[in-house]
Amino acid sequence: MDIEPISWHPGFAEGLRETYIKYSDGLEFKDEFQLTKEPLRIDVVIVKKRPDLIVDTDTGRIFRGHNIFEYKSPSDYASVSDFQKSCAYVWLYAVESKADILDITLSFVVTSHPKALLDYCNNHLGYAVEEKYPGIHYVAGGVVPIQVIVSPKLSGDESLWLGSLRTDLNASDMEKLLRASVERAVYKRRPAFLNVILAANPNILQEVREMIMTQGLREALIDLGLAAEWERQGKTEGKIEGKIEGEIIGVELAVDLFKKGYTPDEIERMLADGSLLLGDGE
Repeated sequence: MDIEPISWHPGFAEGLRETYIKYSDGLEFKDEFQLTKEPLRIDVVIVKKRPDLIVDTDTGRIFRGHNIFEYKSPSDYASVSDFQKSCAYVWLYAVESKADILDITLSFVVTSHPKALLDYCNNHLGYAVEEKYPGIHYVAGGVVPIQVIVSPKLSGDESLWLGSLRTDLNASDMEKLLRASVERAVYKRRPAFLNVILAANPNILQEVREMIMTQGLREALIDLGLAAEWERQGKTEGKIEGKIEGEIIGVELAVDLFKKGYTPDEIERMLADGSLLLGDGE
């Protein structure tokens, strides 16, 4: 069976939005900002709506008026040429947006530690490289402030959103992410973010067998079409078992109902009134 490639960038863009959600009123996000008439685009540009806004997060303290983010997915690596191209984007962006070059920052987000890139900056370009915060390397000496972010090494709240964009989450990571997504209604605001992570870690939910399923978490999994996705990937033989309203329900049963033509709303009603547990869906 052919496996469709994962489109990481929509998830990354939504992960950034969730990372800076406390400042969303003062920030404008521009995905795939087109630099020229030809298809040359920046992954994400974050623009301060108010010059006096201070983004008090580890990855946001570097911010100026215009903040360029370039992202390398877990299936890619950060090369010196990628870094050079991103630096060129800064100048092109300044021209196209008419922004002051001194009011721009560059953030280069990677999944694995880019030793060769950081060595190039330090030894070849003569830039000062410092790990200012866990996973965040400041690169000083160029025209604009630069940070290289190794997302799995981030700490605190930022690590939950940007640090989860990888293919090796464990059961504890996934449970923590899902619970936070429900508590903050992230699954409603950022479906691309969660869908990317679920697609990148298709087997890990099989390990989360003793997860206590809240009503909100159950609704999130239904909203995300998780059962249907498992069916498409041939994963229906695996179960997630959770305690929902005092009963244990297997995902296989939900998949079976989908196959029989029941809609997600109908399945939700059956879950709510207990008829699914009593076998009315048979």
